[in-house]
Amino acid sequence: MLYFVQPSTRTFLSFQSACQILGMKTADVRDTNTSSEVKGESEADTVRTFSSYYDVIIMRHHQADFAQHIAHVLNNSNRPVPVYLDQHGVSYKLTEDFSSVLSDADAFYMTRLQDEWDDKDGGDKKSINVQGYSLTKENMSFLQPHAIVMHPLPRRQEISSKVDNDPRAMYWRQVRNGMWIRAALLAMIFDVTDNIFRIKDTFGENES
Repeated sequence: MLYFVQPSTRTFLSFQSACQILGMKTADVRDTNTSSEVKGESEADTVRTFSSYYDVIIMRHHQADFAQHIAHVLNNSNRPVPVYLDQHGVSYKLTEDFSSVLSDADAFYMTRLQDEWDDKDGGDKKSINVQGYSLTKENMSFLQPHAIVMHPLPRRQEISSKVDNDPRAMYWRQVRNGMWIRAALLAMIFDVTDNIFRIKDTFGENES
């Protein structure tokens, strides 16, 4: 069950495709106006109802911690990035001088300001000047040959479209790989990875 009541393109479609790859039939709710929430049903009761019909609920919700309070819900990790990097022994540098690290870093993970999580009455976050943190085609000449550029998408102006054809731009490959990662995650959750490998061995990699 795909319960996506926050706008989403890549996450929704990649999870839907991952389910289809594994042969899982899906249903979705993308607008609460089409559910009984318009009749006054709580969101918790709505998800509880879904759990009566489906084995897994994948959601994108406007409340960042909503999924943590709902049992049997698949949710993205909320661990702070520095904590994750420390746990995996990845060296990183926090800096406000973007240009100073262009020639040193092995990987650049760009992202937009995710102001959809902000309070709508908290001011216009789009007025923040992010020009100094935008990656341009000219910037790419300073990157190491083996460096890679990633982005979860959607993007705004943080990466110029002129960067797209650079072989170090990995964000479009990242989009596709996200689908396979989600398929692998679902396969692990339902403990069918051994079955998948048996099918692969039986029919061959080209036919599986």
